[in-house]
Amino acid sequence: MKHTFIMNLLLLLLFSCGNGVSKVQTKKLQSDTTSYSYKKDGILYLDLKSAKDKKVDINLSDICDSVIYIPLETKKNCLLTRLNQIEIDNQNIFIKSGWSLFRFDISGKFINQYGKTGRGPGEYVCGRFSIDKRNKIIYPSAIYRKKRYKYTYGGEFLKSFPKESNTYACYQTYYNHHKNTFVNTSMYYIFSRKECGVDGNQILISEVNKLGDFGNVIHSRNFTCKNFNMIDKCSYVYNMSNMYIYNDSRIMVSEMFNDTLFEYKNNKLHPKVILNNKEFRTKLKAEMFYNIKANNPTKKFHKIREIITKNSYSIVVNESRRYMFLSSLDGLEYIYDKVEDKLRCVKINQDIDDLGNVDFTSVINNKYFYKKFNADKFIELAEKSLKSDKCSDKYKSKLKSVLGKIDEESNPVIILYRIRS
Repeated sequence: MKHTFIMNLLLLLLFSCGNGVSKVQTKKLQSDTTSYSYKKDGILYLDLKSAKDKKVDINLSDICDSVIYIPLETKKNCLLTRLNQIEIDNQNIFIKSGWSLFRFDISGKFINQYGKTGRGPGEYVCGRFSIDKRNKIIYPSAIYRKKRYKYTYGGEFLKSFPKESNTYACYQTYYNHHKNTFVNTSMYYIFSRKECGVDGNQILISEVNKLGDFGNVIHSRNFTCKNFNMIDKCSYVYNMSNMYIYNDSRIMVSEMFNDTLFEYKNNKLHPKVILNNKEFRTKLKAEMFYNIKANNPTKKFHKIREIITKNSYSIVVNESRRYMFLSSLDGLEYIYDKVEDKLRCVKINQDIDDLGNVDFTSVINNKYFYKKFNADKFIELAEKSLKSDKCSDKYKSKLKSVLGKIDEESNPVIILYRIRS
């Protein structure tokens, strides 16, 4: 009975969301009437440079109203290393750790694993995975075998089918239950001696049906450079998120070193947000990469990344019901408030539990910032936080409760900060 009460309380805290819009704002945001944004022909323009010059301090509690700590249960059959991918359903947490895929309930209790990890008969090596929340189906993608597998939430194997060849190295995958299709993005490095991007594309979106039949392919470069007259014809991508799903249906894609955020709809990319400042566009040129010398692919990758970092202004975008969060490669963070129609370059003061600031690139279900800590690191930070004046008494008791359940050899701890609506 007690366990049921606790579970219901967790679910209520985690997934309740008021219908009204929160009026909590810092005094600085209220007093500044400049919006640094405008809309034209259905496109939102955000003036990052002007907002950067008016940077403001805000508290984490101004944009987040609660926090939940989830220590993942530690058992011999679910020993986790690093957490590579996390997805949350109403009552489940799905985690890819290493090359394996697991399910926990929302309190952190281990439930089941999906298949066996390995390259032998009846085994697979998990890459990315998608979930069909409506029908309670999970689709892990297998590395090396170019297959997708289909399991029930409970772990029952249903079938396997060929994975489309172009997503062999798929970076992100999403199951769209509205169309019964998968949408995937893959990233490629393009170094053309002619015009950058002519010989290939760095973001490849493919759409395939449930059987794995190959469907449409969308090349983002064709849209950014030709259809909308973007100046920069050269944009290189490395391992950064470039797709997110808003409201479980709208697929948003950004070409990382361009200044446009697109909506993927009806097999096309439609511009929705433009970071309206030419100074922020990439300065990369194809010739910068011609003479890269490296003994192996890993060293070459790091040299490529170094060139990209020094010559680009990349923006990673995420979204909640009320806010759009933008994070730049050089560490600047912006918040666009849809209700107030205001863009701000912000510095976040972690006044909730003093466990380190949230990362604007880590938004899940459009409702939460999430963080993940190995148990030993969480213990270190939590013990320090308990002595800090920045951590409110409200959360000190919760931290003590978690500390009483784990030790340094335990599975990682997930933290969810609920974003105000």
